[in-house]
Amino acid sequence: LVSKLVAASLDALVAANGPAPASPPSGSKGWKAMEGEDAACLDSGVRTLTLLMADGEQAASCVQAFLSGGGVPLFMRVLAEPRLSESVHGNAALTISNIAKHAQHLPALRAHTQPPKPAGGDGTSGVPSVAAAGACLVAALLRVAYVGQGNTASKNAAIALARLAQEPQLLARLKQLRGLEIIYSCAR
Repeated sequence: LVSKLVAASLDALVAANGPAPASPPSGSKGWKAMEGEDAACLDSGVRTLTLLMADGEQAASCVQAFLSGGGVPLFMRVLAEPRLSESVHGNAALTISNIAKHAQHLPALRAHTQPPKPAGGDGTSGVPSVAAAGACLVAALLRVAYVGQGNTASKNAAIALARLAQEPQLLARLKQLRGLEIIYSCAR
C-alpha cells in the first residue's frame, strides 16, 4: 500500500512538473527540488518504507513484499529523479542498503542492473545520465552518490553500493561505471 502511495505521488509530481531536464538550469548549482503536497507525501512514504525495512520483526516480510511487488524499480525511479529532496534520496538509498546487507537478497537486486551507457550526456562528466539511472540500480545509486557531493544521501548511496559490491556481477557493473572512484570520494 505504501509503495502504491509513493508511486502515485511520484507520478503526480512528474506529471505536474514535466520530465526532468537532462541537466540542471545553466548558472544553477543543481535542480530545484519539487515541492507541495505530493512531494511531502512522497517523502513520508519513502521514509515509512525505510523504517519498515530496517532491522526488526517486520523487516523480513516487508523486504519480501518490496522485492516481489516492484519496489526496486520504483526506488530506481525515485533515485533517478534529480528534483526530489535529499531526504527522499537518502531514505531510498538507505532502504536499498538495508536490503543489500543480506546476501540472500543480492540476486533480486542484481536483476535490476541492465547496462546503461557508461557516463556523461548531461553535463556531469563521469556520472550516469538521468535516463541511465532510471534503467539500472547501480547507476541510480551512483548518480545520487556523485551529485550529492558528500551529503547524507550521497553517503547512504555509497554505503548501498559498497554492500551491492559483494555480488560479483554488481561489482563488475560498479567498475564499468567507475563507481569505485565515486564511493572512495564519498568516504573521504
